[in-house]
Amino acid sequence: MTRLTKEMIEEIEEDLEITEHRLRKAIGMDLRSLALRAVGLEADADVSKFSAAIVPVTSGLGVTPGFVSSVATILARLGMEAAVTNATDVAGMAEGIRMGSDMVFMADDNVFMAHPVGTWEVIDNAACTALGFVQALEEAADGLGGKEVVVIGLGRVGSFAVAELLARGARPIGVDIDPVALMRARERFGIPCSSDLQRVLPAADLVVHACPAPVRGELVKEGAIISAPGVPCGFDAIGYGRAGLIMHDMLPTGVAVMAAQACRALMAANVANYPVEWGLAVHE
Repeated sequence: MTRLTKEMIEEIEEDLEITEHRLRKAIGMDLRSLALRAVGLEADADVSKFSAAIVPVTSGLGVTPGFVSSVATILARLGMEAAVTNATDVAGMAEGIRMGSDMVFMADDNVFMAHPVGTWEVIDNAACTALGFVQALEEAADGLGGKEVVVIGLGRVGSFAVAELLARGARPIGVDIDPVALMRARERFGIPCSSDLQRVLPAADLVVHACPAPVRGELVKEGAIISAPGVPCGFDAIGYGRAGLIMHDMLPTGVAVMAAQACRALMAANVANYPVEWGLAVHE
């Protein structure tokens, strides 16, 4: 998991409005709408019925200044009640549950997760980030069925993205400099893989950039649509100029999808107790 810096966090809080504006311009959806669609909830699902506690975790390198408040800001943007606990670590989780929060968010150096209280769900940021950015790519590309998508970086987010792309009928091509990652992707997903970005990228109309590695702008195909969950964004000014669209943020999409997935899990666990108009879409 990429550890966000204090400077990155400050940029997230300052640019949340810009992030939403760019989303609306690119795919005609705001952050809330994108997250709800990604997890299969109706557009009018009422997530404001749910509350979240965000727990500061001090293990490892400790709490990144501003991280928990940024998560709370993003959740509030979705219309949810969100509060940072006074206590940290296990005591903070206990505080969040005791105060009646519907879900608890917490992150250490390795895992950023949300737990919908009263369920068995552990919702992983890497999976939700991949889901959100694949959903954004599908919206921007007017569907992914039968289309080739180059996935740069086959770590956790990239692997989740490959799985999601396959589920949507796309034809992913994996790219990574690590031969072990390439071997695992071939064995797990049965997809074509390459370590040669210079050969693969210039022909790519659709791209998921799921790692922090920089990409030379001249390799980007004119008009390419790029969904870029990698932190920091690896594209330079030339790449932005050549691409038709680059969608990137450092935290909001992943957090929004985590929250939407937690809401869905709570609705599913208590579906008899929630009004139909809350918007739980049941898919067979």
